[in-house]
Amino acid sequence: MLLACVPKVGAALLALPLPIIGAALVFNGASMLMGGIQIVMSRPVTMRSTFIVGISLLFALSRRVYPEFFALLPPWTHAFTDSILSIAVTVCVLLNLCFLIGERRTEVMILKTGDSKALSNFDDIFGARAKLWQLSEADAARAKTSMSALLRLIEEGGHRDGPITANVSYDDLDLAIKLSYKGTLPYVASEQRLPGGMVEEQIFAVGLSGFLSSVFPDRLNSQQKDGNCEISLYFQT
Repeated sequence: MLLACVPKVGAALLALPLPIIGAALVFNGASMLMGGIQIVMSRPVTMRSTFIVGISLLFALSRRVYPEFFALLPPWTHAFTDSILSIAVTVCVLLNLCFLIGERRTEVMILKTGDSKALSNFDDIFGARAKLWQLSEADAARAKTSMSALLRLIEEGGHRDGPITANVSYDDLDLAIKLSYKGTLPYVASEQRLPGGMVEEQIFAVGLSGFLSSVFPDRLNSQQKDGNCEISLYFQT
């Protein structure tokens, strides 16, 4: 920002020989192109992403193919249609907002009290949904490990009184798992809420116990009201 306010810097850049400027533009353009491709391919290629990327590129390229059409548009639209980049960005943002409607997929599971197969049933159902939703193996494994450890903490500590309802949802950006049941809340160090008055050794012990519990969501929230407990885990994918 400071260099942009110094005209002499811009003048020095413009004074560079054209072959050097051309080579720099080719290098920067190639880097930006590959960076964009890597960002697009970092997510699973679904029908939604195919339409968003494909239609945005087609609209952007049409600016060069049919310039007369864009010249006839109202003047207030020229800020969005005067360049290929602005057209691609505008269409991409609008399509992304449209395709987000109804994109979140949800699965509800009931884990009954005293059912020794509850944990394995959750793993089987969640594993099947993860493949159907094209969730990456690393993200699915992290979520499955955290959920298995959390369910063991609840079961072994006798914190629940009745079945546990597991609500799993995914929208290609983040995975959310919410557990609902009657009983008490287990302490999970991932919440990063330590009781007051703890000395350094106690804090270390609590952190170590949380580490050993293998509950590693990106964010964890829990609440209890009138004996109804809710634990929400969020994983960025």
